[in-house]
This record gives sequence, C-alpha cells and structure tokens, in this order.
Amino acid sequence: MENWLAVGWKYKWLLAFCAAGLLCFFRYLSVADDTKIPSAETEEGDSENMNIFPAGTADEKNCRLCGTRSLWAYYHRKDSIGVLNLANGQISDLEIFACEDNGSMKDNSKNNSTRFNTDEGGRCCLLNTSGNRGICTLDLSWEEDAWVTFEELAPLYCESCMEKITGMDRLVPEERLGEHRCPFAMIDFTTGELYSLNGIITSSFIRDYYMHFDFEDCEIRGVIVYAPERFPEEERQY
Repeated sequence: MENWLAVGWKYKWLLAFCAAGLLCFFRYLSVADDTKIPSAETEEGDSENMNIFPAGTADEKNCRLCGTRSLWAYYHRKDSIGVLNLANGQISDLEIFACEDNGSMKDNSKNNSTRFNTDEGGRCCLLNTSGNRGICTLDLSWEEDAWVTFEELAPLYCESCMEKITGMDRLVPEERLGEHRCPFAMIDFTTGELYSLNGIITSSFIRDYYMHFDFEDCEIRGVIVYAPERFPEEERQY
C-alpha cells in the first residue's frame, strides 16, 4: 500500500496535468455547443441584407433577348458574337464572318464593312470590320442620361434573361458599380450568354474571339480579333 502511495505521490504533477487537461476539454465542448453553425433561419435573416435585383416581367414571346420577335431569334444561328443594346434589345453583329440566312459561312475575305446603329436615347454603336484579317473595332457611346438601371430593364426581359443581365457582374461588389449600368453588353450568338461592359474587365475571350476595351465616362473603344488556337489540344504532338 505504501508503495502505491509512493508512486502516486511521485507522479502527482502528472496527475494534476491530466486533470487540468480534462477540465479544458469539457469547457471547450460547452463553448463549441454555443458557437455551432447558424441555422437556416439565421441565414435567411442575413439574406435580407444581400442585393436583391428586380426580376424580368416580360413573357417569353415578347422578351427582347430570347422572344420570338427578338433579333437573337435570327442571330443565334450564326457562329459569331455581337453587341447588345440593353435598353431596347437591338443587336449589332460584328460580321467578322459572313453567313447565309441558314447560318452557313460564306467568303468575306475581300469585304470591309462599317455599320452604325443608334437609338432614341442617343446610344450609338459604330463597328468597322476587316473580313480578311478577322478584326473588328468598335466605338460605343451614349448621352450622360442614357445609362440604364435594372428597374428600367426588367419589363423588357423575361425572368431567365434578366438573371443573365443582373448576373454579369455578380462577382463585383455592388458599391463599385453603382446603380447605373452601361447600356451595352457583348453577346455570344451561339449560347446567348452575356458579357459585361461595365468597365471592370478590359481584356477577355468569348470562345475564339479576343476582346480588348478602353473605358471612358460615356464611351467604350474596343478591338475584337478572331484568334483561334494555332495548335488545338487534339492536334498537338507530345
């Protein structure tokens, strides 16, 4: 018995350390229970502080982007990209490639074209294209009071297309963009996807089309070049 007491006394510091460890462990469990992951009710409450954009109210037939009367109903057959005037749904084809009405390509290597579109709000789109080089320069401009808001656009587009418009800058803080938005966007004819021209991204690709933009207060100058991969991955030799 005395031997056991001697051993216990000899290791008293070890026993005290273990007891302190157990105490800290139980205290941690009680704190962890109080700081558990918020419930769905809390998350719903926080969502009230998130940006809420208006939903599109146009029916599918009259939507300015995907409706049966829209210009994209014609352009979506073309393997091309263009400029979308968000204020009225007007589309300007870059015409880097020329296409028949059925969407098939035709030779435009000897063609240089200039197109100019405008609307009643003073929003202008000027395009100059060299078919031989596969290059298009653009100049977009608008009056000081011709910026657009989501509230103005909502009646023109269906719910799905309005989600595309409000989602173009979804990764950009709202305070950096402000209430008013650029009245133009780039559009991929084959997919209907939209690409922002709100001055955040200056260079990007839409498939094989390389784009570079310079932004001013109410004007955008850009160059778009058809630049497919020289050595597609499936043709590379390793």
